[in-house]
Amino acid sequence: MLLKKTQPIVLFAIAIIIAMPSFAAPTFPPAPAGFQFQFSQPRSQGWSLDLNERETARLFFQIVYHASDGIDAEWTGDIATCQAGTVSADYQAATLRRVNWYRAMAGVPSDVILNDEYSRQAQQAALMMSANNALSHTPPSNWNCYSTEGATAASKSNLSLGHAGAEAVTGQMQDNGASNSIVGHRRWILYPQTQQMGAGSVTPIDGRSANALWVFDDNMWELRPAGRDQFVAWPPPGYVPYQVVYPRWSFSYPDADFSLASVEQLHNGTPINVSLASVQNGYGENTLVWIPSPYADGDNWAPPPADDVYAVTINNVRINGQSRSFNYSVTVFDPAVKGLDYEPQYITGADQLNRNESATYTFNELAIADGYEWRDSGVNSYTTVNDAENGLSNFIAEISSNYQAVDSTRPATGDAAYHLAHPTATNQFLTLDKTFLISANSQLQFNSYLGYASANQIAQVELSEDDGNSWIGIWQQAGQDRPATRYELQTVSLGEYANKTIQLRFSYLFDTGSYYPQTTGNVGWFFDDVELINVNQVTRGNPQPTTTQTSLVFNSSQAGQHLLQVRPRVFGEYSGEWSAAKLITVNENTTPDADDSFDRTTLEWQVTEIYIATLGYAPDNEGLQYWVNELRNGGWTTTTVAQAFFDNEIVQNLYPEDQGYAPLIEALYRNIFGREADTTGKEYWLGKLNSGAINRDQMIIALINGGWENAAATADMKRFGNRIQVGLAFANYQAQHRIVYTALSTAAQTLLRQRGAEVLTSVTDNNATRDAAIASIPSLFSAF
Repeated sequence: MLLKKTQPIVLFAIAIIIAMPSFAAPTFPPAPAGFQFQFSQPRSQGWSLDLNERETARLFFQIVYHASDGIDAEWTGDIATCQAGTVSADYQAATLRRVNWYRAMAGVPSDVILNDEYSRQAQQAALMMSANNALSHTPPSNWNCYSTEGATAASKSNLSLGHAGAEAVTGQMQDNGASNSIVGHRRWILYPQTQQMGAGSVTPIDGRSANALWVFDDNMWELRPAGRDQFVAWPPPGYVPYQVVYPRWSFSYPDADFSLASVEQLHNGTPINVSLASVQNGYGENTLVWIPSPYADGDNWAPPPADDVYAVTINNVRINGQSRSFNYSVTVFDPAVKGLDYEPQYITGADQLNRNESATYTFNELAIADGYEWRDSGVNSYTTVNDAENGLSNFIAEISSNYQAVDSTRPATGDAAYHLAHPTATNQFLTLDKTFLISANSQLQFNSYLGYASANQIAQVELSEDDGNSWIGIWQQAGQDRPATRYELQTVSLGEYANKTIQLRFSYLFDTGSYYPQTTGNVGWFFDDVELINVNQVTRGNPQPTTTQTSLVFNSSQAGQHLLQVRPRVFGEYSGEWSAAKLITVNENTTPDADDSFDRTTLEWQVTEIYIATLGYAPDNEGLQYWVNELRNGGWTTTTVAQAFFDNEIVQNLYPEDQGYAPLIEALYRNIFGREADTTGKEYWLGKLNSGAINRDQMIIALINGGWENAAATADMKRFGNRIQVGLAFANYQAQHRIVYTALSTAAQTLLRQRGAEVLTSVTDNNATRDAAIASIPSLFSAF
């Protein structure tokens, strides 16, 4: 329903939409003659949870619940032509996962599967609900897109309008709205006997999403599995994330008489008022529903500042003619806050290895883990400021199709800013396509402007510790129905995630209620100049199984800095958060083989050859790793790297174009061979360069390779090889002590280059000079 705001709006008229999803639940079909509920032995399939363990409940929400978020429906239908279409297999799996998540939390069998025939007909029902913008379990034949299969499914399904997929399941569990005071949808989702369901969803861009969740199967009248608690309560006994605690609490027991029942409830030991709903049977199991004070229907449960304990006592429940009482306790908690039973994982082992050397690293076990994975990642500095001047650049957009995430109407600086809006009532995301290693003084900074937005529209920055499987908010701002007057610089400390790897995304969130659907220059959230301070970028390695339940074996053929992490496999097929990072420096083996040969096959060696040949000093580690990554991942060659050196201002100043090629040739001979260029050689290379037969980069590589191939230059190249080993040790020291070139002052950068030249000064073809130079490296960095 589209409404105009009643308050006058300055500058222009702006509309606000009220988006309240609606739901309808089917009633019980007639029971077989003489039927009476009986308990059977518990079904063993599905997840079995101990909700007395806070960390179990926290991880089950963070990992499994959120695994159903953000899945693309890929709906192939069309409302205008009454094509029900299909949704993606992943979307259907997400819907089913959400159903089984709630069932596992409630302590009933969580092994429900989707029946393809049920789902096919449910798809027709969802189409009908969306096409008519209405819900009915008995739709008339004159409805738009009417079909007999759709009508059949409508009579056997929970129905949602405004939600689809997993989101619809959550809405049905919440069961808000005046017509849902008996929580009929929730009762069907949690009905213990159910083993098969069907799911149909439509997600039209220009219409209302709809869902039909077929909840009647052939097991409806079978023996009731005993379940974890005998009764079915929502929220269930134990630890429950506040996001899935709703104002309507419910308690179900088969064939129970709740007509005279009462509820007493304590909040952290203090009695609170409750409002009982009228008892109505015929929807799943008989159920008592109440709302505890101070909540009202439609409210979102407030994040608790600390774990909140609610003690529930239900009296005078008549079962088989006998009066019974039930007592249980619910602890409402914030899953973004790790509790006392959270156990971080750490990897222990050597800090340094030589290339191709194997080492065993150990880590601590977690009680909840089914197994473990580990990965070896690369680490580089990160100084990029994302300012929208080059489009999305490092951001990945998951937004509605009818606006752009880069907008030129309201930049904080430059010509553009990032923009998130709600032309449709769905969450909008811009995710930084990078993984970062955080330190104790890491910060996120960005300029933020929140325009017209309702209190239901939330600008939020979110962080993930598990490669984007789950997200927690680290900064947020709700709308106030008026635009900001200017951009404000926001600074968010990331220090509590020190030594962890994270991802970040900017989210514009909406659930229900009113919202501004416009995408113009002062509606929605604009942000700009996103900068991460004192972080490193991580090039993620591929996860692989650990050697044992407590150890992994690491061996790398690549020198440089490596980041090892381990994570648990939990709840069968899901992965937990990555452990704290173990930083390891893999060194070139500085002791030559017995025949004094050198291994030139590593990328680090090859780039260091170019560094020392061209510049005459040992490399800074940041630059070294940059060029290594270009060789490894960017499709570059050593010749490409050598050519790119001449784009650098330092190299350009070292070899000015107006002085010709002679200074470069003379420097290469000194840096590679340790001697002045002979006249014949110098004239040869000058002729080649002046005629255009070769380029400078080709000459550098040719001189290096030619030296190694020339038997007469053995002593010269022995000296050069020793200098390369010293250069690698110089870079490794920087990696080990986190000395990042671009983070240094201009004076410190100059000093580092000077130290890189000094460390090579006395290195000859004698190994003792090489070893002495390596030993001197710590003293050269005493000023850093």
